[in-house]
Amino acid sequence: MYKITTVCVAGIGTSMIARDIVSKAVEKLGYGGQVSVEACELGSAGSLDCDLIVTSKELGDKIPPSFIRPVPVITVSSIVDEAGITAALKPVLEKDLG
Repeated sequence: MYKITTVCVAGIGTSMIARDIVSKAVEKLGYGGQVSVEACELGSAGSLDCDLIVTSKELGDKIPPSFIRPVPVITVSSIVDEAGITAALKPVLEKDLG
């Protein structure tokens, strides 16, 4: 299962909303059965075991390197913009999942 994690400062507000939006985008792109989406706070991002991180442009350069393995980070101008998130996810999911 391909794992996407949404990240915000506290992990309880914006990242939870983004998790739902990313889940909708994944479904819309046809990868719903292959992808799980979780939310987390910035402080835990370095210990994530996931395949992709989605966050805001403001936090993109603050995501710590993963202790487990390198994890690509997608940054979007608005973490609640479904069209923008879908557009950002599409090439990555096509490349990683075919």
